[in-house]
Amino acid sequence: MPMPVSCRSERGFSISFSATSIATGTGTLGRNPEIRHRLQPSDLPRQALRQGEILRAALGRLAPGGSLLYSTCSLEPEENEQVVSAVLAGNPTVTNPSLEPHLHRLFRDGILASLPLNLIRNGCLRTLPGVNFQGDGFFAALLHRDPALP
Repeated sequence: MPMPVSCRSERGFSISFSATSIATGTGTLGRNPEIRHRLQPSDLPRQALRQGEILRAALGRLAPGGSLLYSTCSLEPEENEQVVSAVLAGNPTVTNPSLEPHLHRLFRDGILASLPLNLIRNGCLRTLPGVNFQGDGFFAALLHRDPALP
């Protein structure tokens, strides 16, 4: 299950939170090699549908002006960029701003030791184990609801 962390405004709407979606886990193959033996070709479309439902439900709780960080531990575009694109197509009041300014701020504030701009692709964060990151593979996209629209 996704584990949203939320703040509530005075009106009871979520201001910002994270939706970590259930995924195939292909980003963790280095630590979980058995995944390659249990995954089936039919898993990707099924997971993508489930992830789209989770993301749409999370966006339904997002207040005007609020932000949501969608993330998975998957390397598959079907579970990442394609889910975000499909959900954005049905939500004209939601945009996908780049995470790059946030990385700059974390670097400036001393939270990041270096500025890993090689992790940003089309505004989204993507770590690739052994290629651009020493660790698991992850995807993250920031979604923002227009403050002027419901």
